[in-house]
Amino acid sequence: MPRHVLSPSSPLPPASRRIGGLDGLRGLAALAVVAGNGVVLLASPAAPVRGHAAVDRPVVAVGLCGLALLFVLSGFLLFRPYVAALVRGRDLPSTRDYYRNRLLRVVPAWTVVLLLILALGAAIGGLGGSAQAPAGRAVMVTSWSLAALLACYLLLPLLVLLADGISRWRGGVWASACVALLLLGVGIVARIGVLVSTDRRLPPVAVEQPWYGALANSFAANADLFAMGMVVAVIVVAAREWLYSDEAIRRMRRAGAAMMLLSSLGFIAYVEPIEAGPFFGLACAGLLVYLTLPARRSLRRSTLRVLDSAPLRWLGRVSYSAWLWHVPLLCFLAWRFDWMVAAEPGELLLRVGAVTALTLVLAHLTQRFIEAPTLGRGRTRQPKDDGAALSASRAPQRAPFRA
Repeated sequence: MPRHVLSPSSPLPPASRRIGGLDGLRGLAALAVVAGNGVVLLASPAAPVRGHAAVDRPVVAVGLCGLALLFVLSGFLLFRPYVAALVRGRDLPSTRDYYRNRLLRVVPAWTVVLLLILALGAAIGGLGGSAQAPAGRAVMVTSWSLAALLACYLLLPLLVLLADGISRWRGGVWASACVALLLLGVGIVARIGVLVSTDRRLPPVAVEQPWYGALANSFAANADLFAMGMVVAVIVVAAREWLYSDEAIRRMRRAGAAMMLLSSLGFIAYVEPIEAGPFFGLACAGLLVYLTLPARRSLRRSTLRVLDSAPLRWLGRVSYSAWLWHVPLLCFLAWRFDWMVAAEPGELLLRVGAVTALTLVLAHLTQRFIEAPTLGRGRTRQPKDDGAALSASRAPQRAPFRA
């Protein structure tokens, strides 16, 4: 099947425009991770959120769902421009620019936070060589998750090259779906391997079992979440290019809403924290399908307006820095001040709220003085798209979509 090629004068495809609300969604996901880790790390050994069978499932579920949403969102946002180019037969986005942007997005803020952590650990004598020292513990936990995300970033252009080769004889949508499903299969196999080869009595944030934490937070064990976002990117781009009928889009949006219900199923069914990942990943993928497919339902548009509000957009902007800061803060406070560790739910909630507020303050400063200056170099703004508007150039070819 030949690749569909449009004329050079064709306008910017809707699939490459910004979708409103996703910054706020990323901010809420990061906030869930901060809160979940806060409860786990600041709870005393006697609290009902400590250990294995006694882990408070709602707390763990909130944190894991936030982490799953961050990975699914990353796969969706990073893969979508490539899918748009493949479907429309255009040149692929520059790999050099992609790696440069990822480098500027991740490395400067991480370097600054890491150096501050190490300096603080050395100053207070909490660096040490043990994983239980606050600085060492924080660096280990943060580095594991960051390594998984960096591996996804590095691998994506290679998958795109494979998709580009396939698209020359099978079409852009089919080729994009193939590489997304390939990564999904790799992630599922790796996750099964982790489940059968490790002692899974503690949540992934725990470092009492370093090898378990390293495996559970590795790229391979989380590749299925990244791939789920890539699959959603293929679905959304194809829908916005009108490769599906109105009825098919309606059915997919209903299916997305139904997939969100899997979050409750995963919460009820999982035995160990890592086993919940695929359930939460499917729920997050369903949420993205529901929010990003073309529709004019008032509930969906209202949800997008809330997610695109100024406070949630700000939370999305500082989400990466908040993720970098929250574990070091939690580890340091729990080690340095005994009174920060609480057993009573009310006291624990207050302490987690205070640490979250402090984390957001530090994240704002890091984002403003480190992230923003580096990200602003050579970056271009994308036009805003609320996820419902249609391209004016394509609208006459077909009747407006009606929910």
